[in-house]
Amino acid sequence: MKKLTAGLVALAIASTAAFATPAAAADEKEFGNPGVLAIGARTGLELSYTSISPPNGSSTSVTTLSLAPQISYFVIEGLSVGGTFLFGYSKPKDGDSVTTLGLGPAVGYNIWAVPGLLSIWPQAEILYTSASVSIANGGTTGGTTSATNTRFTLGAFVPLLIHPVKHFHFGIGPFFATDLSSSVSGGGFSGDSSKNTTLGLKGEIGGWL
Repeated sequence: MKKLTAGLVALAIASTAAFATPAAAADEKEFGNPGVLAIGARTGLELSYTSISPPNGSSTSVTTLSLAPQISYFVIEGLSVGGTFLFGYSKPKDGDSVTTLGLGPAVGYNIWAVPGLLSIWPQAEILYTSASVSIANGGTTGGTTSATNTRFTLGAFVPLLIHPVKHFHFGIGPFFATDLSSSVSGGGFSGDSSKNTTLGLKGEIGGWL
């Protein structure tokens, strides 16, 4: 009887360990491990300087308030793929405000500076955006015409992330964006428009599963 009881206790312990091991292993995951799903958003006030290529050929400062929700999945250690959705509002120093909607794919690679606490997550993306803009009319009539400006933009963002607790992070870093193509249509007109190159700072906040 004692041998039978000891055998049952050993079997119960072994069964408990077998079921507990996967859960423990899952809990040991860190940001950037394969299978991690990161959900976040770039948000905040951006103060940026923009240079504009011909035909306008000028430069201006632009204040932009943006929210860019993002979903990323780490396919292998450190490497993430996902998508970005953009909601933006910008006001040039001289000109009318612009509301922008966009989306596109993104890829990144997380590099730990201090394991479990600080990491650098360089990301690259291509965004398709559509913005409602106003174009000044030429001639003596003055006034403006409503138009839609569409762009394909190549961007890069390199945030320094702080991971204060498990499953949560926030950070800030520089970003760069340059238009690959830009066109405008409206008021019976369609054609190419100015391409922008932008430098600035963005904030990042998010969590992971």
